[in-house]
Amino acid sequence: MGLIDLYIFQPIAVESHGEFSSSTQSFLTTLGEGLTGTSDNLRETSYLLKRLSVITPRFSSVLIQERLFLPTNNQVSIHANF
Repeated sequence: MGLIDLYIFQPIAVESHGEFSSSTQSFLTTLGEGLTGTSDNLRETSYLLKRLSVITPRFSSVLIQERLFLPTNNQVSIHANF
């Protein structure tokens, strides 16, 4: 069996302002239902969507901070000469 037979590959793109695509929404709902079946908590899908809504701005801020502190090409070449 290959990986394609064992796993589902579902790309998920999350934007700050916007909706999930229909395939992403379907996947997250199915995933939440599976979590509900495992934990018997009927709110697992809601918790999953809430986690995604919290992590999206956090990850965006990390990316912005990393971009602000990346060295420029001149700084890299100066450090490389030493």
